[in-house]
Amino acid sequence: MAKTPHENLDLFLISSKRLDDYKDFILNQNIDSLILGLAEQETDEPDYTPTIVSVTEIIQNYGLVLIGTLSGYFPESLTEKFKDQIIRFLEIEPIREFYSLRKKLFIGDGILAYTIGANNNDIKSFFSLLEDEEDKEEVQDFFNEFLVLYYGFKKDQNIKIFLKIFDFYSSLESQAQVEKMHKAFQSHSEIENAFNNPEPNLIVGAINFLLFVSELKKLIDRAFFAPVLQSTMWHFYGYYFEKNANEIINFYSTVFDNLTSRFNEVESIDTFLSNLNTLHKEENITFGRDHILQSIDIARNDIVNICDKNYSKPLTNAVENIFEKYGVYEPA
Repeated sequence: MAKTPHENLDLFLISSKRLDDYKDFILNQNIDSLILGLAEQETDEPDYTPTIVSVTEIIQNYGLVLIGTLSGYFPESLTEKFKDQIIRFLEIEPIREFYSLRKKLFIGDGILAYTIGANNNDIKSFFSLLEDEEDKEEVQDFFNEFLVLYYGFKKDQNIKIFLKIFDFYSSLESQAQVEKMHKAFQSHSEIENAFNNPEPNLIVGAINFLLFVSELKKLIDRAFFAPVLQSTMWHFYGYYFEKNANEIINFYSTVFDNLTSRFNEVESIDTFLSNLNTLHKEENITFGRDHILQSIDIARNDIVNICDKNYSKPLTNAVENIFEKYGVYEPA
């Protein structure tokens, strides 16, 4: 039987190819070979850039370790072998430049700072304000909920192709796709056709990402009494909520304006509500115009609020304190 992370943290998965069973994370990649390979390429090729997929996925899974630790799922004191792996990997210069400067994956600095702090028995700041025993019990559930959301996020090919647009948002191709989506959200038939399409598509991706954000925000807001954990869960998706925040807010702002305008047309809303209530007839659920418009307002607020940089501060402060105390500097 495979060991759980409780039994042996050294076996925690650092490749996201096996995400179907979160209770049996196992190591399927040799970290020593990976580090050696990257170090050799760094020496031989000065302009070498680490493979985006492999490095990003490793950092994300280290981020899961940090979230699991802050929520009490893993022991606070990481094993010596695991701490050594984390530090050796994350301190490789091109790796650090990649996640700190290019990708803005602050979660990498988060796990690095936590590991340095753990090596010096100095991790109290990461658990600030988390003193009540009932609170400690509650946060243990957060990790499982976070993983469920992450699993759905990772599996959803619609979300994947939708978010790719924001990597090259100013390109002509991306702008053409954005314009096409905005027009689609003015038509109920376009949205319906998108959901009937078996292939991954941008319209379903935009809607699924919105639903994901709503659930993630609920979880993050519940962790208000564990500010560093709350901030770490936010930073896990910081690439979207921080680096691409303006683009995402602007995109959805137009979507919500188009939907609101469409639903304010009497004929349009009556037809839509008739179809919607027929669909949910057996569930004894009745939707009204005010309910739909209120849902749009809630979704609009969720998108704006999830991009609020105030969520970033607790982890940022904890990391800065550790880096300053132990002489770790940002890559130039």
